[in-house]
Amino acid sequence: MAKLHGWMVHAERSARTKDGWRTAIQGDPGFPDLVLAREGVVIYAELKSEKGKVAAGQQAWRWALGAGRLKANVYVWRPSDWAQIERALAARDAVVAEAEARVAAEAMAGVKEAEAKMNANVEEAEQARAAAAEALAVWKAAARAISRRENR
Repeated sequence: MAKLHGWMVHAERSARTKDGWRTAIQGDPGFPDLVLAREGVVIYAELKSEKGKVAAGQQAWRWALGAGRLKANVYVWRPSDWAQIERALAARDAVVAEAEARVAAEAMAGVKEAEAKMNANVEEAEQARAAAAEALAVWKAAARAISRRENR
C-alpha cells in the first residue's frame, strides 16, 4: 500500500535460524521493521501481531526516534490498525504541511522586512528630495535677488 501512495520503502528481511526468526543487523537491536519516506516525511513502523509485544530494544528505538514527542511518525502497527495505516499513508502528512507553513511564514517575514526597508528608503529619499527642492528654491531665490541687484 505504501508504494501505491508514493512512499519509498525499506524493510529488513528476517531469516529462520535454529534459534528462531532473526534479522542480521549491525548496531543497536530493536530498530523498526519498516521505514517509509516521502516528500521529506519519514515513518518508522514496528510491525506486530495482535498479541505481539514491543521488546525493550524496540521501545528504546521508539523513544530515540521521538515517539509521543516532536510530532514524530513512529508507530507500532497491528493488523487491526489498518484504517490508521491507510490514513497515515494516504494523507498529506501534518509535518509537511507545518513545514510548508513555516517556510511561507519565514518568506512572508522576509518580504515584510524588505518592504519595511524599502519604505524607509523611500521615505529617506522623499526627505532628501524635499530638502533638495528646498535648497533649490533657496538658491533660485538667491539667484533672483542677485540678478535684481545687478540689474539696478
